[in-house]
Amino acid sequence: MTTKSSSPKSVRIKPAGWLAIAVLVVLVVGSIGVLIQPVTHQPVPLAAAITSLPTWTTVPANTPIPSATPLPGGWTQQAGLDGKPYLAPPVEIEQQIQTAFATVLACGYVEDASDAALRKQPDKATLCDQARQAAGSGFIVPEVMSNGREVDTFGPLNPVQCQSSTVCTIARAKLEVKGVLVTAAADCKTLKSTAPCVYRGAVKGPEPDELLIATVSLENRQWKVTHLNVQKLPGPPPAP
Repeated sequence: MTTKSSSPKSVRIKPAGWLAIAVLVVLVVGSIGVLIQPVTHQPVPLAAAITSLPTWTTVPANTPIPSATPLPGGWTQQAGLDGKPYLAPPVEIEQQIQTAFATVLACGYVEDASDAALRKQPDKATLCDQARQAAGSGFIVPEVMSNGREVDTFGPLNPVQCQSSTVCTIARAKLEVKGVLVTAAADCKTLKSTAPCVYRGAVKGPEPDELLIATVSLENRQWKVTHLNVQKLPGPPPAP
């Protein structure tokens, strides 16, 4: 009689798990000190631009844990991916923080959609003015490109994590650079189009696989983005 020998099975991390690990590594390495560093992106002219790129999913939901001290109404204490506790705001405050984050990002980034839908976007000057209004004291909103906005695909929003009832962080992964929503008439003319126009193709400068992390603080009873940090992720997740 023969017996079958057993050998350990290899464990394969799924893309969603890989993203959670990558985000955790970035946040742990960066810590709070990283979150308060200003963004380092520089404007990239379209003439210098022109490279393409991949999609991940979300970070798992976090688990409520008991709090040793009383919390403000509607606030809860959660366990992060690293097991450390943080404060989670009530829904209405979470929405205000998400809105401030999205408003600041809209000055330099736009989520991919059809060309027709992209051309109907509000003009960049209006969006950047709104972004400056959503910015806190001393924070300068990055425009990323001087003559347009990056067209990108994004992962879902990460949960809002607060250090106190007045200071929180929020993050979102940028996954793939799809092109540029060009606002400069001269550049659109080069592309044989009228402004605004959509350039689809490889773009030099902007990179995929980045984590956009904002610190959002309560100033004069309004949630304002006070810092924005861009962290490079290890790369796209492995194929399923």
